[in-house]
Amino acid sequence: MSALFTPASLGGLQLANRIVVAPMCQYSAQDGEATDWHLIHLGQLAISGAGLLIIEATAVSPEGRITPVDLGLYSEATEAALRRVLAGVRKYSDIPIGIQLAHAGRKGSSQAPWDGGALMAPEQGGWQTVGPSPIAHAEGERPPAELDPAGLAETAARKALTSADPKEIPAGKYTVILEPAAVLDLVGFMFWDFGGLAILDQRSFLTNRVGEKIFGENINIFDDVRHPLQSGNPFDGEGVPRQRVQLVDRGIARQLVYARGTAEKMRKSEHAGRVGEILPTGHGFPLPNEMGEAPMNIVVEDASGAPAKSIDQMVAGTERGVLVTRLWYIREVDPYEKILTGMTRDGTFYIEDGKLRYGVLNFRFNESLLHMLSSVEEMGVPVRASGEESFDMVVPAMKVKGFNFTEVTKF
Repeated sequence: MSALFTPASLGGLQLANRIVVAPMCQYSAQDGEATDWHLIHLGQLAISGAGLLIIEATAVSPEGRITPVDLGLYSEATEAALRRVLAGVRKYSDIPIGIQLAHAGRKGSSQAPWDGGALMAPEQGGWQTVGPSPIAHAEGERPPAELDPAGLAETAARKALTSADPKEIPAGKYTVILEPAAVLDLVGFMFWDFGGLAILDQRSFLTNRVGEKIFGENINIFDDVRHPLQSGNPFDGEGVPRQRVQLVDRGIARQLVYARGTAEKMRKSEHAGRVGEILPTGHGFPLPNEMGEAPMNIVVEDASGAPAKSIDQMVAGTERGVLVTRLWYIREVDPYEKILTGMTRDGTFYIEDGKLRYGVLNFRFNESLLHMLSSVEEMGVPVRASGEESFDMVVPAMKVKGFNFTEVTKF
């Protein structure tokens, strides 16, 4: 008898036979999320009798996709979508399932194969690719941004060594330098409130605040799918072209985003005269849904015109403060004043006389976004960042005065 149908093992994994279903790109995801197509595709392979099923190349970040319709696993939404598919498969099959995690590098931002496979420009829904060198994938194509693996490794090693024996400092209000990932996870809690339906439902902190100064004059926030560091479909879930929308202009809440139906409801509502321009902006989700719309291609910039500061420069100019690498376990305490609580992680450091002195035990914080974004003293160059609690955005590092730490943890 052929050995093909005999049991096999891969480390501790036992296979019923030696037939393995290799990963096959389906180009059928929506914003990285698995769809019903994946349920059908993986479901029929799971009951095929094979010994092992491997899920297609799955991008670990949005810019790591080959095409806009690649499968991804880099956010709560992509995780939930794949979980749904696997739960369906598991009802009918106990086949071992693997996954091919992937990053397209310079091959990213390309059309689906049946559309030609060519590199996509930002106005076509493409994005800035990254690679180990600034060499384009094909002649005449836009080159990728060059990664600095040695520099990234050095930074990670330095933080690990400095954090090896953290000391305890008291809770309280500190000047805090937030790296971009920490900024992203905080500000991400407010962008669902910039949808018109959130105002109509009275669940937005912007209710009766559109047109008012809510942040410092150095804060500009806009939504722009065509920004060179952004990515995504140039059309929303209703097929409406996405527009660039200035959400916050020099600290003033300027405009909301709308799906078609929400714009029509807003024109007829009591809020119509108090929310600025009302028109479909191309930010609606596929119907039916409960959320209406939201800006998903956020860019935060310094509106003051001041030179961008590196994190090292911010540290050098700080007499006493805390450097925060990342945050996690963030929850909303007051949705209307946007007070958040959460914890620091992955490197928290005490700053004294312009130098990083030592790692410190992590803090719990309670901070209002209204206060935080009114207390930004310096900003860095906006970069595309990923975090724990929100979708990817283009944000700068920020130096914030009077950030409120309420407790010290034991780790």
